[in-house]
Amino acid sequence: MSDYSPDSSPDYSPSNPPSPYFLRGADFDLLGLSGADATRFLQGQLTCDVQKLQANACTPGAALTNKGRAYALFWLLKLEAESYLFVLNKGLGAVLLGQLRKYLPFYKCQFNEAPGGELLLFIGSRPNSGAPAFTLGDSPFATLLWLPQGAESSTLTSHLEHAPVERWLGDAMLLGHFPFTPEDAELYTAQELRLDQHGYVSYEKGCYTGQEIVARMHYRGKAKKQLCRLELEALEDPKALTLRDAAGQELGHLLKALPLGASRWRALAFLPSDMLDMGQFPAPSAGRLLACAPL
Repeated sequence: MSDYSPDSSPDYSPSNPPSPYFLRGADFDLLGLSGADATRFLQGQLTCDVQKLQANACTPGAALTNKGRAYALFWLLKLEAESYLFVLNKGLGAVLLGQLRKYLPFYKCQFNEAPGGELLLFIGSRPNSGAPAFTLGDSPFATLLWLPQGAESSTLTSHLEHAPVERWLGDAMLLGHFPFTPEDAELYTAQELRLDQHGYVSYEKGCYTGQEIVARMHYRGKAKKQLCRLELEALEDPKALTLRDAAGQELGHLLKALPLGASRWRALAFLPSDMLDMGQFPAPSAGRLLACAPL
């Protein structure tokens, strides 16, 4: 166990936002869905409550297997009645499409792999535009902007850095979002990723694929392990790092370590709930632990 107490608070707050930057739609996978049955189709497949989603609003969501394991995480934007846009990390569009396409023959709707328009993601900056804007979080402040096809975007982005997507994935962890990639498909349940703590899961909607498993795990009680966000410094190789408890027993390794610069990393790890409840923190085999808190 560490002989100091890491900070359990996030790095950013609304009064201390990150340096502004933006990403383009090309940094993500975008997948449109439209048609008379679009809402009904998605309501039976996704963890979020699509029927309650208003036009020009968005929600995080997940798609699960029958065994309750997530194969895709995303932001779902409702552009207008029966017209939706999925925003996914690179590579997940094909995963989602491959799973959901087999159900389409029973519904009057279709996917569009090249939806018309331009998507921009602003972090630490509030775009001043008449286009539909979707707030993703407050700390750091993040906004998705959907511009109609042909709209000029340079005036909105010329003063901002076009950052690599890895920077956003690290900041998204501060908002409670697991940086899901195709390699993570079907590895984790919704509870393990703490999706129910961050708006991905509705317990009020009707049945959807994987819903029985999600409900059973939710009402079963607290999990033995929690997914936590860690900040570390003076660390050269996060892949070689192990985490240990006060008795020196190995707890595991880091997941999704993302560089923050100058040998500093933001990463995830599954840690025992009992240890966290007692205010104890893991000891890294290298580097220094700066922060540890549930995702």
